[in-house]
Amino acid sequence: MLNNHVLVRSPEDMEQLYSQGYFGKGILSRSRPEYSISDPLLVGKWRDAQINMPILTSKKYHCHVEWAKSLMQEQGLDDNLEDNTEQQVSSKLASSTEYVQEYVLVQEEESSFCHDEAANEQSNSIKKEKLVCRRNPFRIFEYLQLSLEEAFFLVYALGCLSIYYGEEPLTILELWKMFSDVQPSFRTTYMTYHYFRSKGWVPKVGLKYGTDFLLYRKGPPFYHASYSVMAELVNDDFKGSLRRPFSWKSLSGLNRTTTNVSKELILCYLIRPSDMTEKEMSSPECMKRIKVQELIVNRWVSSRERNEQDEL
Repeated sequence: MLNNHVLVRSPEDMEQLYSQGYFGKGILSRSRPEYSISDPLLVGKWRDAQINMPILTSKKYHCHVEWAKSLMQEQGLDDNLEDNTEQQVSSKLASSTEYVQEYVLVQEEESSFCHDEAANEQSNSIKKEKLVCRRNPFRIFEYLQLSLEEAFFLVYALGCLSIYYGEEPLTILELWKMFSDVQPSFRTTYMTYHYFRSKGWVPKVGLKYGTDFLLYRKGPPFYHASYSVMAELVNDDFKGSLRRPFSWKSLSGLNRTTTNVSKELILCYLIRPSDMTEKEMSSPECMKRIKVQELIVNRWVSSRERNEQDEL
């Protein structure tokens, strides 16, 4: 756990979590954690070599070396980055998980002369390209970043994730308390996330549209989000300290923003029984007594309504 998110560092776990439910996002990518320092043209060029390491041009590699040296000099560290472990890439080396992160492959040129028998002189220079394995001086790692709601769902609902704070894994109750302390609205947003995720939707953070969540039918790669969701925790009388009390003006603005991006606005009310105590709310088991009511907000246009009535 780091700040307000949970980081997954294992490449295998990152791929599994994202491909089997679209949980999280890459910190260096727009969505799927697929960022690589490799040159795309070189990856295509050497694809038959079946290697699993970043491939760089010699120019880009030396730029990385200079970046690393300048950073080390600023910190008063030894900037000797000469790599004496240079070696031709082998199939065993290319498939090693350790080398995938510690080393890169650099495309370099070596020159040889073609002997011209007719003129009996060396006249033509032939440049051959090879991949050389070098230590990576400027490593940039891609991590999968899970929101607190996604992380808790994987722990509590699916039981497929352990979250560490320091060196010890946290229990479900410890996570519920910790996440609630870090993010005061966590109970409300998690119950909303759990509700829609259980119904087959893929909820993602809706911050850029001013809402709590965006709902995707199957996942971000297939469709744009269908709905924007605002969540509120209220009592039986629909009263409570609202997180975002609306005025008609703010509600109209939010609805217009949602409509302009081809989505519908859902107000999701989590109805808490009046006799539910704070002690009960200190455990995720409180969700068993929570009822949910969805309200879709539409803008009523009188002229359109009249035209539809005339057609009928």
